[in-house]
Amino acid sequence: MKTKRITAALAAAALIVLGGAAGSGAFADAGYGMPTIDLTVTPTTLVGGNTFSGTATSNEDCQWSITYAGPSSTEQPITGSGTTLNFTFNSDPVEGRTTDAVKAVCTYTVPSTKAAARAADTATLRDSVDVTLTPNGVVSSPGNGGFGGLPNTGGPSAWLAVLGVLLTALGAGSVIVSRRSHA
Repeated sequence: MKTKRITAALAAAALIVLGGAAGSGAFADAGYGMPTIDLTVTPTTLVGGNTFSGTATSNEDCQWSITYAGPSSTEQPITGSGTTLNFTFNSDPVEGRTTDAVKAVCTYTVPSTKAAARAADTATLRDSVDVTLTPNGVVSSPGNGGFGGLPNTGGPSAWLAVLGVLLTALGAGSVIVSRRSHA
């Protein structure tokens, strides 16, 4: 009797899982996938006083609001509607290196799944990208962190190199001494 109950429970669970998977597949096939947002900005490192541009995209029909938290002479927010919004910001000159975010907000309508009399709800998607401004005269290159040379991604390495050479010499010396004493 206990085995029959367990078998029935497993069969019911399998039907629920398979039914849910089939339903979600049909839901996805009908074009009702998860809402997404993507924000791209080019370039992400530039000399202050220059312009940068970007594109915000979504698989939803959005009311867009794009803002930049850094020094900019562009009137904000930049707004628009649709699945894509292209934008450009004029950055202001800076005296030191600054990093600020470009933020995209997509507000879209979610159709009601209840009675037709119920009003549609809205939902919001957000994304951001950091933009770094450098002072005039500072050469930046995307491959090296924006300034000459490689970025310091750890601690000081000179003492580690000296320690490595000393340990290698100590090891070689101990091998030589060991061979002489056993010969």
